[in-house]
Amino acid sequence: MFVFNIKPFRRKRLLIAIAAVVLATAITCTVAAILHEEKPADKAQGSKGEYSLVVENGEYREFFSQLGIDSEAQPNDIRSVKIPSEFNKTYEDYNELQRRAGLDLSRYKGEQAQLLTFSISSKETPLAVLLVKDGRVIGGHLTNGEYGGEMLPLC
Repeated sequence: MFVFNIKPFRRKRLLIAIAAVVLATAITCTVAAILHEEKPADKAQGSKGEYSLVVENGEYREFFSQLGIDSEAQPNDIRSVKIPSEFNKTYEDYNELQRRAGLDLSRYKGEQAQLLTFSISSKETPLAVLLVKDGRVIGGHLTNGEYGGEMLPLC
């Protein structure tokens, strides 16, 4: 017959040690998550080479000019939109369009952004749409403006 005897003092030390390990792990994970949080990209690589995504101070014409697009200086329309938390087939296809321009909306799931529409000098696609968050272009496309019409990547 075996008899185990655990003294109360040993049990308290064990519980304190376990609590200390759990607390240290939680602190380490929190610090790692904060340090790992990526900042939005300043540049992207598209079919026409690398281009800047920064559009602070309304520098939209400069943004489009680096892509070889002549646009109006100010948007025709500005709306606030929420990028879905879960992408359906339509949004997966739209995000694939973004990836061709060196962008990716998946990191912005569930977040708010500004949707800006610009007139551009193109007969096939007279409109450009940008998704902007925190002074950075996070997405966009060229379109003829017709519902269900073809969308092309920014570059």
